[in-house]
Amino acid sequence: AFTDTYKPEDAKALLEGAGWTMGADGFWVNPEGEVPEVRWMVNTGNTRRENTQEFLIPKLAEAGFKVVADNCEALPCVFETRLPALDYDMGMYINTVAPDPRTYGCDQIPTEENGFQGQNSTGWCNEEATELLIAADAELDEAARIAEVQGVLSLMAEDHMMLPLLQFPNIGAI
Repeated sequence: AFTDTYKPEDAKALLEGAGWTMGADGFWVNPEGEVPEVRWMVNTGNTRRENTQEFLIPKLAEAGFKVVADNCEALPCVFETRLPALDYDMGMYINTVAPDPRTYGCDQIPTEENGFQGQNSTGWCNEEATELLIAADAELDEAARIAEVQGVLSLMAEDHMMLPLLQFPNIGAI
């Protein structure tokens, strides 16, 4: 979904069209006159993620985005406190979920009202995708289920709700 989509000039035009300007310090300034600070959360001690931040944060600054590392330990901070509270702007974490993708439904977003239950820690809500997920969850016809899940994946790509880097296998069967 992200092949050949890196187009800095298009991104600049989109920001400027929405009223953003480039500040004297090299950071994008929103229409309210503020430079947003993006808090990027990873769990401390994970050198792959911390090295990714170390590599990308300066590159994001060169592109005009003020991104800061806002890390804490995996347990209880990241996985028991901050993810369920959606207390981050950008996160990098392993998301091993059940084989069914229903996790990304609007009804799976943790909120105060539901006691911060649900595994949709991205906070992404797309009603059309939720309907497809519910249908796929009950679908017995393999071809129909594949089409429903592919429809959800297309909506995820359209909304740019995440950049999946790698899915580690978490289930083995003999």
